[in-house]
Amino acid sequence: MNGKINIVLVSYNALDYLKITLDSLFKNTNNDYYLTIIDNGSEKEVISYINNLKPDGNCKKIVKIFNKENLGYAKAVNMGLRISIEKRYKFTCFCNNDLYFPYGWLNGLLSEIGKNIVAVYPMGMSSFTTLFGRPTRDIFEDNMVKGIKSEIDFLEKNQGLNIKKICAENQSRIFDHFPQFLPDHCVLVDTDFIEKIGFFADERYALYGSNDVDICWEIFERDGKIMETNKSFVYHFRHKSLEDNNMDRKALLIDTSKVLFNKWKNKIEEEIKSEGFFERFFDINNRDYNILRLMNEKIHYIKQDTRILAVFGGIGKTFFAQKYPKLCSDIEVTNFRYDYGAQDIDYEKVKGLKKRRKNPEYPSNYIIEVGKYFNKKALMTVVLSEEILHKLDRMGIVYDIVYPRKRMKKEILERMRLRGNSEEFLKKIENIIDEYEELKSLKRNLRSKNIYYADGDDTLEDIIVREGILDDLVLNHSFFEYKGIKYNVRFNPHKTESHEECSDFTQVYCVGKMQDKILVIYHRDKSGKKIFNLPGGTREPGENLEQNLRREILEETNCRVIDYKILGSQINTSEFGEVQKPQVRVFANLVPYGKFEHDPGGGVEGYELIDIAELEKYIKWGEVGEWIMLKVGNLMRSHYE
Repeated sequence: MNGKINIVLVSYNALDYLKITLDSLFKNTNNDYYLTIIDNGSEKEVISYINNLKPDGNCKKIVKIFNKENLGYAKAVNMGLRISIEKRYKFTCFCNNDLYFPYGWLNGLLSEIGKNIVAVYPMGMSSFTTLFGRPTRDIFEDNMVKGIKSEIDFLEKNQGLNIKKICAENQSRIFDHFPQFLPDHCVLVDTDFIEKIGFFADERYALYGSNDVDICWEIFERDGKIMETNKSFVYHFRHKSLEDNNMDRKALLIDTSKVLFNKWKNKIEEEIKSEGFFERFFDINNRDYNILRLMNEKIHYIKQDTRILAVFGGIGKTFFAQKYPKLCSDIEVTNFRYDYGAQDIDYEKVKGLKKRRKNPEYPSNYIIEVGKYFNKKALMTVVLSEEILHKLDRMGIVYDIVYPRKRMKKEILERMRLRGNSEEFLKKIENIIDEYEELKSLKRNLRSKNIYYADGDDTLEDIIVREGILDDLVLNHSFFEYKGIKYNVRFNPHKTESHEECSDFTQVYCVGKMQDKILVIYHRDKSGKKIFNLPGGTREPGENLEQNLRREILEETNCRVIDYKILGSQINTSEFGEVQKPQVRVFANLVPYGKFEHDPGGGVEGYELIDIAELEKYIKWGEVGEWIMLKVGNLMRSHYE
């Protein structure tokens, strides 16, 4: 390699910003370089401007390539790479056409590249960046007004002061592993290393998006490292070609995110399965997972087994979670939003009080807590906060909203008063319900999947049952041990009366109602202790579901089935990966033929009648047991007799 530098710039209209880019490049680059401009089918005035360009400052030569149509960023940028390879330029710097280069920017990049550092990125900034924290963002937000003239004036007049501050306040970082990445609006690379990959931008990504992530991961796969250095800074106006050409950025990102996921599917799925993944994913301060969050926002590749409900106060989310703790987690916000300086405190009584110290870790600490329970519980209730839900939106996490009708105001306020909320807090809630502006804002600004309305004396339990949420839950977090082998349980609720969903069943078990109680059978272990279970058993050859159910109930309880309703089917997987065929669970009304005497086909010694609320104490099925308690409890209170 000859040690020379080729700066590759792809242009596509946005002439005003292209001029800023090239003017600052010529004026503020204090190293010798060659410039390659690939125009991707721009309008005549842009082509005329490029045609009239002549080398200036330390630019030794300009190569101009004009594509008749927009071939996409990937194809265009690879044309520039091929020139670097043919000319044997040691370094190639790829740049967007909407940048501002301060003085000495390239020298800072060159000072870092070498050994395993095969790509160096400057500190990047835009007027709406989220990559930097305080006080860096203050430098821009407190002094800049959006608009090209004000931004350039600010950069020109203050680069000696403010750009030095930015570089000093943000440390250089080395990236060397998946899923880290850096945006490629400006990056200096080792040409020889990129040649081994075969491209700088994989041409599957076509017009826009994801190629910057892809090249970082390609580098990591070959044990290369990339660096973001605080010795260089470049300001990025962002998306100016997209805006100038009326390109749908969101649609393009969805398309390229699908391509990125399919290309790196095995790597991404391996990462999802790694221990602690969701804690890292939900840590919004962890930049390493920015791209995985963005991808999930666009294409929802993460399988979400937890149904999240954002619930208005007073509807009973805390009570529901306390009643069904294995099925549901309630993430109470108050102890995350404020620092009370005490462990034991009645949070209901301090809600709404002004004399509270806000926790500086909020809202990130709350989002992390959501991640701890994500896909570990079937159901989760969270605070109804636009700030929190917006962040879930940005991560591609799906949720529903539960909100009261205006006419429920009196009921909500009375519940809150009974639980000890202050009058100050009650007044605030009353105004929120009266004005209904919060709900309008939630509808306007958020992406909730559904909005469910509470009315009358509704509780969250009523809504979960009435709206079919219960039957949509994914129940795969229960475990049991049988004969020394551990089994994972996946329970699939049935939404129809059809037997087709469970035609391949092997066993049936019955949650049987008798005298407004639930019947549980028992046998005794060697010590004489009663071991409880539901009545039921294995299907015999030729039996259908109903025949299997009626025979087992008769044999084990000397009862008959009046009628029954299929609840769902359960699939057990052993710790060794053996998957059993489905077992069906049903709810049935039972009446005795007479006194139970013996079980002709097994060891059942008798049965007991218990309250449905006690079922989980007798048969410890975790979330599946609580789901059955909830489902059957509501069936017993409904018209089904």
